[in-house]
Amino acid sequence: MGEIISIFKTYDATKADLVKALLDSADIECFLRSDNAGGVLTHLTLINGIDVMIREEDQQKAAALISSC
Repeated sequence: MGEIISIFKTYDATKADLVKALLDSADIECFLRSDNAGGVLTHLTLINGIDVMIREEDQQKAAALISSC
């Protein structure tokens, strides 16, 4: 199994969810990483952002999908 990398970073939770849904629909395993204290301190998203994380081996396919939108 390869490294886990960030393919996309945003400060908008809706945009992060849309990118995750796009990758999920293409069978690319992914998850969202954010440091907002489990939703308790949502303002931290504005500081730290939300990363869409994937396996390194899926990088080219994921980047092509994201750039096509």
